[in-house]
Amino acid sequence: MENREYFEFEKIVKMSFSYLINKYLFICVESSATYVRYERKDVFISIYHGRQSYEVGLQIGLTEEGKGHGYGIGSFIAVKEGGSNFRLPIARTKEDLKISIERLSTLLLKNASDVLRGDLRVFYGVKSHVEEYWDRIKVDKIRQDANDAFSKGDYFLAKSLYQSIFKFLLISERKKLEIAEKRSGSSRTVDTD
Repeated sequence: MENREYFEFEKIVKMSFSYLINKYLFICVESSATYVRYERKDVFISIYHGRQSYEVGLQIGLTEEGKGHGYGIGSFIAVKEGGSNFRLPIARTKEDLKISIERLSTLLLKNASDVLRGDLRVFYGVKSHVEEYWDRIKVDKIRQDANDAFSKGDYFLAKSLYQSIFKFLLISERKKLEIAEKRSGSSRTVDTD
């Protein structure tokens, strides 16, 4: 394992995010060569430099929900801007790390300033966004599995999978469901509303 002290992560983070302490009354509660955590009675902010991935990220969460229950800055950007293609930067050099941390600091101020000021309502929108995202991932996976089962002639499995995501089916997939129902010897057994 290489010496991560070279990157001066702690020093760069503490300089770039000094406003958390000076203006927003956070306290630095944890600090290491790859992780810095700030807390206030209601909110925490964690900045990290991935030990293997070298990704530079930032999470924001409610203090009462614990250390591992934050949301990435990309979710705040998506809610604030109505969508986001944000990707965590990768920093393998000290200069890239400095640029990445400064960018995260700017993004925090731009997209989560309400949270910094104590307005926690934005967490409802972020939580909803994250849940919708994971629902889409699940539906896409089931859709792929259903299409694969249909292509392989496993009509019973295809029917079951298509039925589980009925309200999300494309017209062509509804047609496949009808075919799968006929070929598997049974008809629809789920509510199609």
